[in-house]
Amino acid sequence: MKNDRKTNQIERIEIAQGTIANEMNYGAATTHFNVSYSQVYA
Repeated sequence: MKNDRKTNQIERIEIAQGTIANEMNYGAATTHFNVSYSQVYA
């Protein structure tokens, strides 16, 4: 499991937009943004 890294509000918005743009592919978002699955899903 990847370590959680701190993200700010702007990064979280970018992660959400990137996930939506990639047809809700959470796994791809975790590797692209270097965050954990729970951070992408939340």
